Amino acid sequence: MGQRLYRQLNELLQRVCCPDLNRRRQALQRLGYIRRPRARAALIAALEDPNARIRGTALLALWHGRKPEPEPQVAALLGDPDVHVRTMAAVVAPDLVGKKAAPALAYLLSDPSERVRTFALQGLAACGEASALPAIRPLTRDADPGVRASACYALGVLRDTDSMEALADGASTDIDVAVRYEASRALMALGDARGREGLERLLESGASPEFLDPRAFERDVRRALGEEADWHLPRGRRHSR
Repeated sequence: MGQRLYRQLNELLQRVCCPDLNRRRQALQRLGYIRRPRARAALIAALEDPNARIRGTALLALWHGRKPEPEPQVAALLGDPDVHVRTMAAVVAPDLVGKKAAPALAYLLSDPSERVRTFALQGLAACGEASALPAIRPLTRDADPGVRASACYALGVLRDTDSMEALADGASTDIDVAVRYEASRALMALGDARGREGLERLLESGASPEFLDPRAFERDVRRALGEEADWHLPRGRRHSR
């Protein structure tokens, strides 16, 4: 390790222990980009800090590194008492925990926070966790449209043929355009012609989900309609509200 980096690392480690919250958070953020065992050890230790903002900052710092590495201790934050920390943990769990996070993510599908439920669904999709399908299916009827949309997305990614009727209902009758969009895409992924019909209706109506620019939405839909034979849903995060 060069002398300059050595001094920088020591300075940041000292700041992590200082009483000023903002200075501590800034130090943790910078430690996320230093790929050295001492930096990582400080971030892992901060995951158990009494302050929720410190826990959240450390969590994101571990994830924002140039190449996230698995860290089993992140799984504990999926049950964190702070809703913002739980949300962030659900976002990063596929990268920092992997498939072992699936049981905790499935448990979060009943979380009182719609954002936690949304990211838990997307996390299960990213993990490819088909065992969670029985818990995912009811969320196509969730009160929150973002949760419903993410449930439809997850069902498409996980190729749940048992949900075709629920997806068809969402594609044609849901009041939220994002839900109709995700349900239609999921049906397309499952090879159901009703998915194509749903996307065509959206294209004709000129409606687009809030998370997509109208032009980007039109390009996305036209691409899907033109590549129906081999089109599939990527495993990843779709959107949040």
